[in-house]
Amino acid sequence: MMKLKNIFIYPIKSVAGIPLTKAQAQEKGLEYDRRWMLIDEKNRFISQRELADMTLLDLKVNQDAMVLQHRTKAMGKLHIPLIPKRGATIEAEVWSDTVKVIWPQSEGDKWFSEILGRSCRLVYMPEDAVRQVDPDYLQRPVNTSLSDGYPFLLANEASLQDLSLKAGLPIEMERFRPNLVVETSVPFIEDHWKKIQIGEAIFEILKPCARCVITTIDPRTSIKGKEPLKTLNTYRKQDNKTLFGQNMILERGGFLQEGDEVIVLEEK
Repeated sequence: MMKLKNIFIYPIKSVAGIPLTKAQAQEKGLEYDRRWMLIDEKNRFISQRELADMTLLDLKVNQDAMVLQHRTKAMGKLHIPLIPKRGATIEAEVWSDTVKVIWPQSEGDKWFSEILGRSCRLVYMPEDAVRQVDPDYLQRPVNTSLSDGYPFLLANEASLQDLSLKAGLPIEMERFRPNLVVETSVPFIEDHWKKIQIGEAIFEILKPCARCVITTIDPRTSIKGKEPLKTLNTYRKQDNKTLFGQNMILERGGFLQEGDEVIVLEEK
C-alpha cells in the first residue's frame, strides 16, 4: 500500500519547515504554509537564493505563535503570532506576482535584519489576498500562498532513495521542501499520476517541479555544493529544467494525516 509518510509546512517562506502529523488542505496550501515572507527595501521577496543562512533559522509553533531561533548564532528567540492582529497593508513581489500583504512593523524586522546581516521586513499574506497559479497549466483560477508558484509540492521517498543511490551519498528530503512525502516502492511513479486522494483531500497534479540552486544548500550547515542538481541533471532533465517532485492544486479540501493511504484516482 502507498501511504503518506510525512507532512511539512513552512510558515515563513525559505525558513526551515516543521513536521506535522495531521494537517488541513486548503486552496492556497496546507493551513499556515508559506503565509509569511521576508522582503527587501524594494518590497521584493528574499529567499535562500540570496541568503543561504535562512536555512539555519529553526521554527517551532507554540499554540498560536511561532518561535524562531538561529541554530548557531547566540541571539535570543523571536516570538511572533501565526496571524498578525494589525499592520499596514502594502504590496510585495513574489517572482512576477504582486501580492497584497500585511506589514506588522514588529520586532521581527529588527531580529531578522540583525541575524541575517541584511535589512529586511517580515510580512504576512492575509486570507483575502489573491495570487493565482499560472493559468498555462490549468483551466480554472486557483489561488496559492507565498510559495514559488503552486499550493502543494509532493515528493516520493522512493525517488529520493533512487537519487541518493545514483549520487553515491545520502540526499536529505529537506533540500526539496515538500509539503507531502509519500512512501511507495517505485521511484518516480508519481510522474504518472494525474489525480490522487490522501485522507479527505483530493489533489490534481499539474506538472513536475523544476528545481533550483536552493536544493544544493546543505540544510544543516547552509554550505552550497553541487548535489543533488549534478546527479539529477544526468537523468531528470527536460526542456532545460531539472525535475524532482510534483506541483499540485486542490480539488477537494479536508484533513489528512501521516499513514493515510495514497489512492491514485486518475493517471496521465
